[in-house]
Amino acid sequence: MITKIFNANTDLGVNKKGTALGPKIISEKMNLEVVNIDYTLLPEKDIKNKININSINHLNEKIYNEILKTKDFSILLGGDHSTSIASALASIKKEEKLGIIWIDAHGDYNDFNTTITGNIHGVPLATVCGSNGEELSYFHNGNYYNPKNAVIFGARDLDEKEKEKLEKDNVNVFYYDDIKNNIENSLKDAFKLALDGNDKIHISFDLDSINPILAPGVTVPVKDGFNLEDVEIIINFIKDNISKVNSFDLVEYNPLFDKDEKTLEIATDILKKIIE
Repeated sequence: MITKIFNANTDLGVNKKGTALGPKIISEKMNLEVVNIDYTLLPEKDIKNKININSINHLNEKIYNEILKTKDFSILLGGDHSTSIASALASIKKEEKLGIIWIDAHGDYNDFNTTITGNIHGVPLATVCGSNGEELSYFHNGNYYNPKNAVIFGARDLDEKEKEKLEKDNVNVFYYDDIKNNIENSLKDAFKLALDGNDKIHISFDLDSINPILAPGVTVPVKDGFNLEDVEIIINFIKDNISKVNSFDLVEYNPLFDKDEKTLEIATDILKKIIE
């Protein structure tokens, strides 16, 4: 499989520094040839629920246009999860019949009215499903993901208003506590839902889906989560079904919070398996 890797070097979507360093550290550790895409700080209005929106939009437009240029299997290395707005929308622009699987402790399905923090890494899935207006996707002239073909896999920290929004939009939420004893069968169900009426899937893997005891190098850790055996099952399943996968994100590695490079090792193992 021929792949092209894009480094989205940013922490604009979160309230702590560090994820801007993650992609370069991962790619340099693996000696990967990548397209580095760095952010530019633009003037921002003081809008509490849209923090860094101008700078994020400017970066995402660059990521989006770069991914559209390639016909190869694209991998986005984030940066915070706001970068997946660009990668997911570029993917569905190229492959119209596309579902999405969001492997994450969080739902990322807030909008500008429900967000508690105003940090844009909490709204990308809602945005690519067309449920957050067009302020973060003005550069995209194409389809959005159908929420019925959107799956959140491994959720364990959702806001109350976010839950209401997910239920209203009929997004498929696989809670960690419900799937932890049956990961492979749950993945089969997730793929089936995402592929219903579609040809392929965009997969976005947030490292905070993993237990922070094992993977401390993330910005917003949540208790419990996937263990290393679970991660191996997930990645092997993706590899076994790679013909149905259109594109892949690996996001939210924060080296400033890592310990003994535990999370870096996990991230590089995931990436090796995807691209080998």
